[in-house]
Amino acid sequence: MAEEDTGQEKSQEPTQKRIQDARKKGDIARSKELTTLALLMASAASALLFGGAVGQTMLDLFTFNFDLRRDELIDKAFMSYHLYRSLFDAFLSLWAFFLLVTIATIFSSVALGGWNFSGESLQPKGSRLDPIAGIKRMFSLKSLVELFKAIAKVLIVGAIAILAVYILRPELMMLTSEAVKAAIDHSVTILAWAFLVISAAMIFIVLVDVPFQLYDYKKKLKMTMQEVKDEMKKYRG
Repeated sequence: MAEEDTGQEKSQEPTQKRIQDARKKGDIARSKELTTLALLMASAASALLFGGAVGQTMLDLFTFNFDLRRDELIDKAFMSYHLYRSLFDAFLSLWAFFLLVTIATIFSSVALGGWNFSGESLQPKGSRLDPIAGIKRMFSLKSLVELFKAIAKVLIVGAIAILAVYILRPELMMLTSEAVKAAIDHSVTILAWAFLVISAAMIFIVLVDVPFQLYDYKKKLKMTMQEVKDEMKKYRG
């Protein structure tokens, strides 16, 4: 029995049955900010771990594709081999990066609510087109939190990005005086560390978002006293 029908306050903790029904509908706690943080941090870590090898591979591919004889340029079979070899070597140098990012994305996306698949969540629902419900969502607490997070992202991440560029400015200027290979390795290291520091700024957003998502999910599933009584009568006799 809904709260608007009984006038009762939803003050009771959700029962296990209520939680299970919500999961069947695909309604579980999730944090997009946590997934975003894991994706960015995994990308930055991958750049630090494998960036040098990837940079060397790209330099070798550059030489491989521009150091050609005239007879090779007009040979279609040879040029097809060049394309295949270049794509294969590029993918081979990036597979560890893709693997680490994929693992981080999968595990961070299920960190809160766990593994769950629901066909009901894929079904179209007419209630989602309700304009009144849409207006209510626009002025809900969740919408205000989303607005706060969006503003915080711009301010915090932007400030740290500017600070990182300012601190790394001397090293960026040194790249012009270095040899090509050394400059590539150095630039990859600079970009990786800068990306890692900027990505870490998302930690402040996640520290706000994760507790709120858990609170909002628990609040949404709360029940009135009458709902608890009705459920006990129905399923426990």
